[in-house]
Amino acid sequence: MNPTVQVLMSTFNGERYLAEQIDSIINQEGVSVRLRVRDDGSTDGTHAILDDYMQRGLLEWTKGENIGWAESFMQLIYHAPEADFYALSDQDDIWLSDKLKAATSQLSTLGNGCLLYGSNLFRFENGQPQQPVYQGNRNVDLCRGLLKCFTAGCTMVFNRQMQAMLSRRPPEFLFAHDFWIYVVALSIGQVVYDEQPHILYRQHENNQIGDKRTKSEIWKRRIKQMKSNRYPHPRERMAAELLRLYGADMTTENRDIVNTIAQYRHHLRLKAKLLTDSRFTMGARSNNCWLRLRILLNRL
Repeated sequence: MNPTVQVLMSTFNGERYLAEQIDSIINQEGVSVRLRVRDDGSTDGTHAILDDYMQRGLLEWTKGENIGWAESFMQLIYHAPEADFYALSDQDDIWLSDKLKAATSQLSTLGNGCLLYGSNLFRFENGQPQQPVYQGNRNVDLCRGLLKCFTAGCTMVFNRQMQAMLSRRPPEFLFAHDFWIYVVALSIGQVVYDEQPHILYRQHENNQIGDKRTKSEIWKRRIKQMKSNRYPHPRERMAAELLRLYGADMTTENRDIVNTIAQYRHHLRLKAKLLTDSRFTMGARSNNCWLRLRILLNRL
């Protein structure tokens, strides 16, 4: 019997590419797919598209107030019906037909506990798939994961235990839904990364993964973010939430790692550890320069 996968999609003014994405989800092979959509206050033709698919019995959808993409996805997770696995979907990509089969097959080999799958992506530009976004194996571990989400939310698939855990313990601070799911899984469960892409990741002006901005543009955006007071300490606050909600479930090693991020501003020893311990990295040299600057300025 094929495993059931509840796909969770948040939409917002997505009429341009939405039907193509829905079709790619419906046509997944080797799994039993259910699609639930929460619309986050669209004002274009998104509702009409969703109504059409719902009338054909191909999805369920609800209309919600505009609460932002992160909270919208978390609301979908909190209220998701029972399934073997759960998958997150953006509104403008295209899934290859084996995407969910690849994910569920790999998750099924990991046993019990909170399990999360993520994969590479193919760039999709001008109607044609391009090279993979990431080259080489992605090292998914807690030290790196607390600093940068190395798995794109649109590729994430997780099991029922993970969905139940996320639903029972909602965070008071949410920076990004995929970042939160990723660090919870790294802290108390297992994460598997698939180097093979199974999704066409559409490139447009709103993308942050695989984009083509110059280094100068990237650094200008970083400085602007640092000056913003919207999220002055996002990783620190996320780590503190992890300790509050899941600290009792972590190993001693993982709890110490999370505490290093959560308390670095209050203990010089922990700040020095962040600056010198090579396990705390964001990958590329330019990213690590940015990381060290944030640590020194107490803006992690």
